[in-house]
Amino acid sequence: MLAAAGFAAACSGRIRRDPEPEDAGNGMSSEPEHGQNGTSSEPVATLLRGAVVFDGLRRLDEPHDVLVRGDTIAEIGVGLQADAAEVVDAEGMTLLPGLIDAHTHLNDAADLAHGLLFGVTTQLDMFTRPRTGEQLRQDQQGSDVYSDLRSAGWLATASGGHGTQFRLAPPVLSDASRARAWVEDRLAEGSDYIKIVSERAFEFNPLPNDIIAALIDAADELGALTVTHVSEAELAYEAVRAGTNGLAHVFWDYDEEELETTVEACREADAFVVATLALVSPSSADPISARLIDDDRIAQWLTDDVRSQLAQPSPAGDDTWTQRAKAAVGALHDAGVTILAGSDAPNPGTFFGATLHGELELLVEAGLPPVDALAGATGRTAERFGLTDRGRIEVGRRADLLLVEGDPTTDITATREIAAIYRGGQLVDRERVATHATYDDLD
Repeated sequence: MLAAAGFAAACSGRIRRDPEPEDAGNGMSSEPEHGQNGTSSEPVATLLRGAVVFDGLRRLDEPHDVLVRGDTIAEIGVGLQADAAEVVDAEGMTLLPGLIDAHTHLNDAADLAHGLLFGVTTQLDMFTRPRTGEQLRQDQQGSDVYSDLRSAGWLATASGGHGTQFRLAPPVLSDASRARAWVEDRLAEGSDYIKIVSERAFEFNPLPNDIIAALIDAADELGALTVTHVSEAELAYEAVRAGTNGLAHVFWDYDEEELETTVEACREADAFVVATLALVSPSSADPISARLIDDDRIAQWLTDDVRSQLAQPSPAGDDTWTQRAKAAVGALHDAGVTILAGSDAPNPGTFFGATLHGELELLVEAGLPPVDALAGATGRTAERFGLTDRGRIEVGRRADLLLVEGDPTTDITATREIAAIYRGGQLVDRERVATHATYDDLD
């Protein structure tokens, strides 16, 4: 394992700074000039040389060089040259976009740091107080120790519905005529997309279908994406038919006819599904959380409190839940439905950053080829959530990058062997990030 804090030394000469040709041998410094404020007059350049490249959708046929200038991917090719660039010998490694977790619930800046610690450069929050989201946005501004953030803010639910069991008191809906105003309020608060709840399990009061449809219509008219929480295929079918852009979870409550009908509805509507298999995995006979705790590539960065959080069992369900959820993911993928990767951290048995690596493994177990699992945590998530500046290794995109030992396009667990993380073109100091990813109490 190559911790980013000591990356230059640990790579035994893999990183060097090439002098500019005109300066060679004249005794002049090859460092870029600095202004009076101490900042460089030219963007810092990094040349990652000879890596296997997964560009967010596919694995390139041969090793490539990737040149980063400032916070942007400047060039991609073979045999690239760059004056005054820091050169990283990435032969035998794989370069992929920074990971995007398509389903988290953020409460504290430490959650953003814990994500970045494991190469998750963007987190898509699916329910938090708007003032919490605003504070987290402020925290991440100008900081190099936090994941980037997008958030739904409040979720749409009924009185006594899912989401009201927490101490957050979301504004509830009981009348379809209020749907447009509700959506307008969320967008005014800064919500990046609209999260809707369609849930009747565990004696929750379900949000009526007419209100769900009205919310989706209003969001569509206002240009906002909608994501709907479901656990039942029947309710997933209704939400997809009403026009939701995607499902926040894969459904695991279904019979075979419902599965077939709902899969076909998702295919026809081109609705994406955030699998969140890690949510149900703690109820299985072989929980992914236990595998993560036993994997030193992950475990060495976990505190005792986080290990305890990951070791928590599911409060409900059994191994059947996991198997049915995996079967649904496999059927959706086989039908051509876009599957995205989300951890649903910090539910029992999950946590920020670490669990997304486990989610990738579960997606492969459900039948996705590794390249499709990786795309669901990078390029396809960026595409579906309108994150046009990231998620791909492409000229002009933001240089959020993850460099790992090995090849996760053939062994998905190689994402855990992190050699370096780049956030906006800057090498992340994992040891420093770890000091911001601590918690006084996780209970």
